[in-house]
Amino acid sequence: MHRSNTQSGQALLLVMIAMVPICLVLGLVVDVGMAYFTKTSARAAAQSAALAAVQAAIDGISENGWTSYQCGQGPACQSSPATCATSLASNLQSACVYAEANGFAGSNILVDAGNGIPPGVDGVKGANYWVRVQITQQSPLTFGIFSGLQKLNVTASAVAAAANMMPLDCLVALNGSADDALSMAGNAVSRISGCGVGVDSNSSSALYVNGNTTLQAPWIRVVGTCGGNGCGAVSPAPTTGVPPFPDPLEGVPEPQVPDGCPESINYDTNLQSSPSSPLQPGIYYNGITIGANASVTFSPGTYCLVGGGLQVSGNASLSGSGVTFYNTFNSTY
Repeated sequence: MHRSNTQSGQALLLVMIAMVPICLVLGLVVDVGMAYFTKTSARAAAQSAALAAVQAAIDGISENGWTSYQCGQGPACQSSPATCATSLASNLQSACVYAEANGFAGSNILVDAGNGIPPGVDGVKGANYWVRVQITQQSPLTFGIFSGLQKLNVTASAVAAAANMMPLDCLVALNGSADDALSMAGNAVSRISGCGVGVDSNSSSALYVNGNTTLQAPWIRVVGTCGGNGCGAVSPAPTTGVPPFPDPLEGVPEPQVPDGCPESINYDTNLQSSPSSPLQPGIYYNGITIGANASVTFSPGTYCLVGGGLQVSGNASLSGSGVTFYNTFNSTY
């Protein structure tokens, strides 16, 4: 009888000893599960916050009259991460609103933003503007307290970007150093609505305006300056000395002639008088020439100009919406 009690006591002792690692493992499973849930919630909040800030930047282009995604000319940039406990500028406040609405304190939310390639993201081309949101949250430990830890820091981040954004500028001259990169002379008239004019050249005559010329757009930005005696008539006055800007069509595949262009095929299109009907998208071998005083309307679509480009003489009038000209050359046709 005495021997049996001894064996029972030994078995109880072994069970009690075995329960210690079992409880620790159980605690680890519970704590890891809680940390994973916290990280998933933080990541979802960071994603919605970053997207909200970028969407606010996109909306600001049309609603606030911002002329560019470049820092200092439109949406807010933040070179080093700042917490939502501080007063973040402009569209970055949207990130704070969304992250805090998901239950995270402003002091635990870091936001930074800028131009160019988003940090930590590979393969993104043509990014105009990006926002990164980082959220840190302490996940309380239950059984893990036996290891001496009370809480576990969990961090999640997300990056959102506005890439290949159009229409910022619908008339763009991309040569980075050419004189007269965009040139208008004589009685030329260009009135643009809903998007701007961008000249990427750093020349002192990057934009050349001469004679009785009219150039009007919601905004006109030039990396260099304006030359010619007609600069004073440009409306509004060009914003000069802006930072160089990327190709807005970078990353967009170029049409392959003829397969990537509309089926309509045209040769030597020379319009010296106003046509009776709008021009239609298609392939235009030797380009399109529009004579003086002619009035031409372009239907929406892509016009592939294979050699010759688009030539317009004085007092001609061109109009259209949703029109893309692809200027190329093919010596085999």
